[in-house]
Order: sequence, then structure tokens, then C-alpha cells
Amino acid sequence: MEGAGMMSELKCTDEKLGRLIAGYELGALEEAQRTAFVEHAFDCPYCHEELYAMGPYMSVLRTEAPRLRQRTAPASRTMPGQRSKWLGAVAAVLVLGVLGPYLYFTQRDRPGENVPPPIDVPKAEYAPASENVRVGTGGAFKAAMRAYLQNDFQSAAIELEALIRLEPENTEARFYRGVSLLLIGKNDEATPVLSDAVDRAAATPLGEACRYYLALAHARSGHVEQARAQAAALIDMNGKYRSRAELLVRALTSR
Repeated sequence: MEGAGMMSELKCTDEKLGRLIAGYELGALEEAQRTAFVEHAFDCPYCHEELYAMGPYMSVLRTEAPRLRQRTAPASRTMPGQRSKWLGAVAAVLVLGVLGPYLYFTQRDRPGENVPPPIDVPKAEYAPASENVRVGTGGAFKAAMRAYLQNDFQSAAIELEALIRLEPENTEARFYRGVSLLLIGKNDEATPVLSDAVDRAAATPLGEACRYYLALAHARSGHVEQARAQAAALIDMNGKYRSRAELLVRALTSR
């Protein structure tokens, strides 16, 4: 009850930006809106808590978002206000808590769908000692990784995204952001983040880990061939992730 009391005392520091939370979770914001919300959520304890609490519901609704947006696209081209109305409707659904369970059970049992294989994502190892070499934005990285180590992957993903905007060359931040996104079910959002990390970390010790989690992101998104290609590359490297890559290939073959 004490935790609930603390939550009730929190208030959004900017309600205009706070109302963008549903659009952010469903990937429906314009880039400028997304940037503004990320910067806001980074400093707003209320929105931080809301994002964490919404995680289980959004993982269900997120799978339906592209289809729902496609349905409303023709109308939004002729009616500029349609987009904001759609976002408002999504927020109402979240409050009512009805559409999520309905879509989950109807989609789960629908035959003939190309359902992504249920591939588990292990939490990537992190050695805090590596923080000692960081300068400049080191404090922000440490804060994000504290959230990661506490399994608060939603907060970690948000904080790492803000950090990457300040320090684009930070490959380690990109990697752990991609892993955090995977661990909260944002597979499609994690894929380009991890793909970029693979390109940047190709000649570093982090490169294999980036490629392995990219393979997992492809597998969980239903991109089986891309997942196999990344796993095959890891097997050819014959390094730390070879055995995990072989297990992933077998898991993909059995589905």
C-alpha cells in the first residue's frame, strides 16, 4: 500500500507531453514528438512509472498497432485530426483494459497466422567495472545500467536512448538498449538498434554479443531467414556464442 501511496503522489511534469505516452509505446509518433517525449520521460518520475506499469499490456497491443494504423490511414490522409483521435482512442483502450485481453486470445488461437517462434531472450551480462573507463556521459550510462541490473528494462531503454542522442558513438549503450527492448517485447524496435550496434562493433569484443541478440530479435519478429543468417555467421566465427547460435538454429528448424 505504501508503494501505491507514493505512486498516487507523483504527477506528470508536463501533461501535454505526458499524453503522448500511448503513441510512444505503439511507435505512432512523429520523430519530433518521439524525441520530445523521450526527453520528457527521462526526467519525469510519473511517466517513468507509467511506462513500466504499462509494459505487459503494451506488449499485446503493440502487435496489433500496425494493422490498426493501416485501417485508419486512408481517413487520416483526408482528415488531419484523425491521427490525434486515433491516439486518443488507443489511450482510452488502455484505461478500459479490455482490448488487450480480447486481442491476445483471439490472435493466439487464429489458425494459419505466421506466429513468431517463442524464442527466449537471456539477459545479457554486464560488468560494472567497464564503467570506470567512461567520461562525459558516464553518469548517465551508470544510471541506465543500474536500472538494467535491477531488471527495470523499460527505464534502461529510455535512459539509454537519451544517452545515445548525446553520444551517438556509444556502441555499448546501443547494445544494451537493444537488449532492453527485447526483454520488454519490443522486438521490431530492437532490430534496427542491434543491427546498428553490429555494424559499429564489428571489430570489438562486443561484436559477437551484438550479432547474437540481433539474431534473437529477428527470430522473435518472425524473420526466420535473417535470424538463421546471423546465427550462421556466429557459428563461422567459432567464438563464445557458437553453441548458443547452434541452439538457436535448431530451435528455428523445429518450428
